[in-house]
Amino acid sequence: MRPNKDGQVRVIADVAQRGVAASWDREVAMGELRALVVRQPWASRILAGTKRIEYRSWSTNYRGPVLIIAGRARSAEAPDGPYGVTLCLVDLLAVRTPTAASDFYQWVLANPRAVVQQPVVGRLGLYSVPKSLAQSVRRSRRRRSHKRSAMRDFVVYHIPEQMGPLGKSFEVISKKRFRDLLGDRVWLISGEGKPRQYFLEYSFVIDDIRPHPNDPSWSLISGRKGDRYSPRIRLDQASWFPGFRRKQGSFAFGFNVIGTTEHVQALHRAAERNTKRK
Repeated sequence: MRPNKDGQVRVIADVAQRGVAASWDREVAMGELRALVVRQPWASRILAGTKRIEYRSWSTNYRGPVLIIAGRARSAEAPDGPYGVTLCLVDLLAVRTPTAASDFYQWVLANPRAVVQQPVVGRLGLYSVPKSLAQSVRRSRRRRSHKRSAMRDFVVYHIPEQMGPLGKSFEVISKKRFRDLLGDRVWLISGEGKPRQYFLEYSFVIDDIRPHPNDPSWSLISGRKGDRYSPRIRLDQASWFPGFRRKQGSFAFGFNVIGTTEHVQALHRAAERNTKRK
């Protein structure tokens, strides 16, 4: 698991998002919130933090929070949607002009934060949402922040053939930026072989987050309290696993929150059965 040296967009985001993110609450409170409809699976990838550039044929002078609305057009890459709902807020930091390699403007996005999903009918372009919707989004953000005391569960995927063997420490790396990760749990799943087999390797509770020593644009997320499963727990034979893998985009989202209680409970049950066998 070695970080790449491609943190240009993230460096821009880290410097600029502090001021932009601080202003979103004020703009939403005033009803001055813009929205953008994005087709699936790209909308969910913006929420997951794995899509930081949105390509458009047109530019905008606007900078600040944007409400991402998942488009209604169905996609085989996102069979579970969601479609036609509010999905997340994200900060538009900059717009890069087209180059010889691309005819499109590149919208630089950062700091995605989920909102309560509400059915909406989107419009073309970057448009101002009704004040009632802006206020509803703000209320949902407040409710989510008040509930933050509960532990969250995250999953990260490891491919030994590409990333090498796992180390002895409980640690993962990510380019995503999350707030208040301390005290949350990480489940590390590995995949190997053809056809692919999936194994639960270990889980741990996060107690330290710091820039990676080899590339500060990556975060090193670690914990001292955890469980390493020996033997490894085979997951792909479980009935719940295909649905979980679909929800995680076949683990293409990287370090990602597990948003479904049933899948968190299934991982805990698998870990408990492994413990009882020892």
